[in-house]
Amino acid sequence: MAVALPTLPAHRYSVLHRWHLLSLDAPTVAVVWTLAAAHITHHTLSWYVPAAMFLAVWLVYVADRLLDYKQGEELEARHRFHGRFRKQFLVAAFAAIPALLVLMLKMPSHALLAYTLLCLPLGLYFAVIHKTRLRYKAPKEAVVGVFFAAAVFLPEVLTPRVAIATTFFALLCWLNCVAILRWENPGTADWSARNFPALAVALAALCVVTPFTPAPHPFAVLNLCTASSALLLLAIDRIQRPISAVTLRAAADAALLTPVILLLLR
Repeated sequence: MAVALPTLPAHRYSVLHRWHLLSLDAPTVAVVWTLAAAHITHHTLSWYVPAAMFLAVWLVYVADRLLDYKQGEELEARHRFHGRFRKQFLVAAFAAIPALLVLMLKMPSHALLAYTLLCLPLGLYFAVIHKTRLRYKAPKEAVVGVFFAAAVFLPEVLTPRVAIATTFFALLCWLNCVAILRWENPGTADWSARNFPALAVALAALCVVTPFTPAPHPFAVLNLCTASSALLLLAIDRIQRPISAVTLRAAADAALLTPVILLLLR
């Protein structure tokens, strides 16, 4: 299993590191999957939908990391980076909020309603994990996976096939969080972290088999992307040389960018 070393000095941060530390990784993953889903279904997606997706996810992650830094518990490089540059992050966030509102108002009414309804339980969960002691018991990895997948696939019509792809992607997002938990806490007793390799293989196998039963479907391509990402996470986990914690976390999110190939081939 990969072993996390102390955080790299700031002057040695690579482009990959800064992509992660600036909270640009999760928004990038969200946009790539949203565009890929629209591409394979030949669904015309106006530019302001992925733009709003990017800003919304970025704001959520920045807020989460700033609040984690304020609470000062189990701080990782991403939290310390946000704490160090909190004024700059706050200025950028306050500038992003009105831009997001403008983009949301350009959306069709049904899409705006769907995203608004998604924000309500997300806001409640956000308050719970940062304002109550339930944050120590909340299944954060699973909740992140559910909300992330729901946001990505909301622009599409919810059919059974799409629901399957959404479920697989939610499990992939959960595995991404589990992998990071495993790497940042080598001695953790968490069941999912200890069994991460088996879970990654199981998800990849399900993704490969399911889309072709009983017949292929456009979303089968996304399921294969999910399988590829799960195996990439497993490959990162199998690296036997020391690697920094920042690199590990950035690589874990980069592993979720497999649908990029679909966008490059169009």
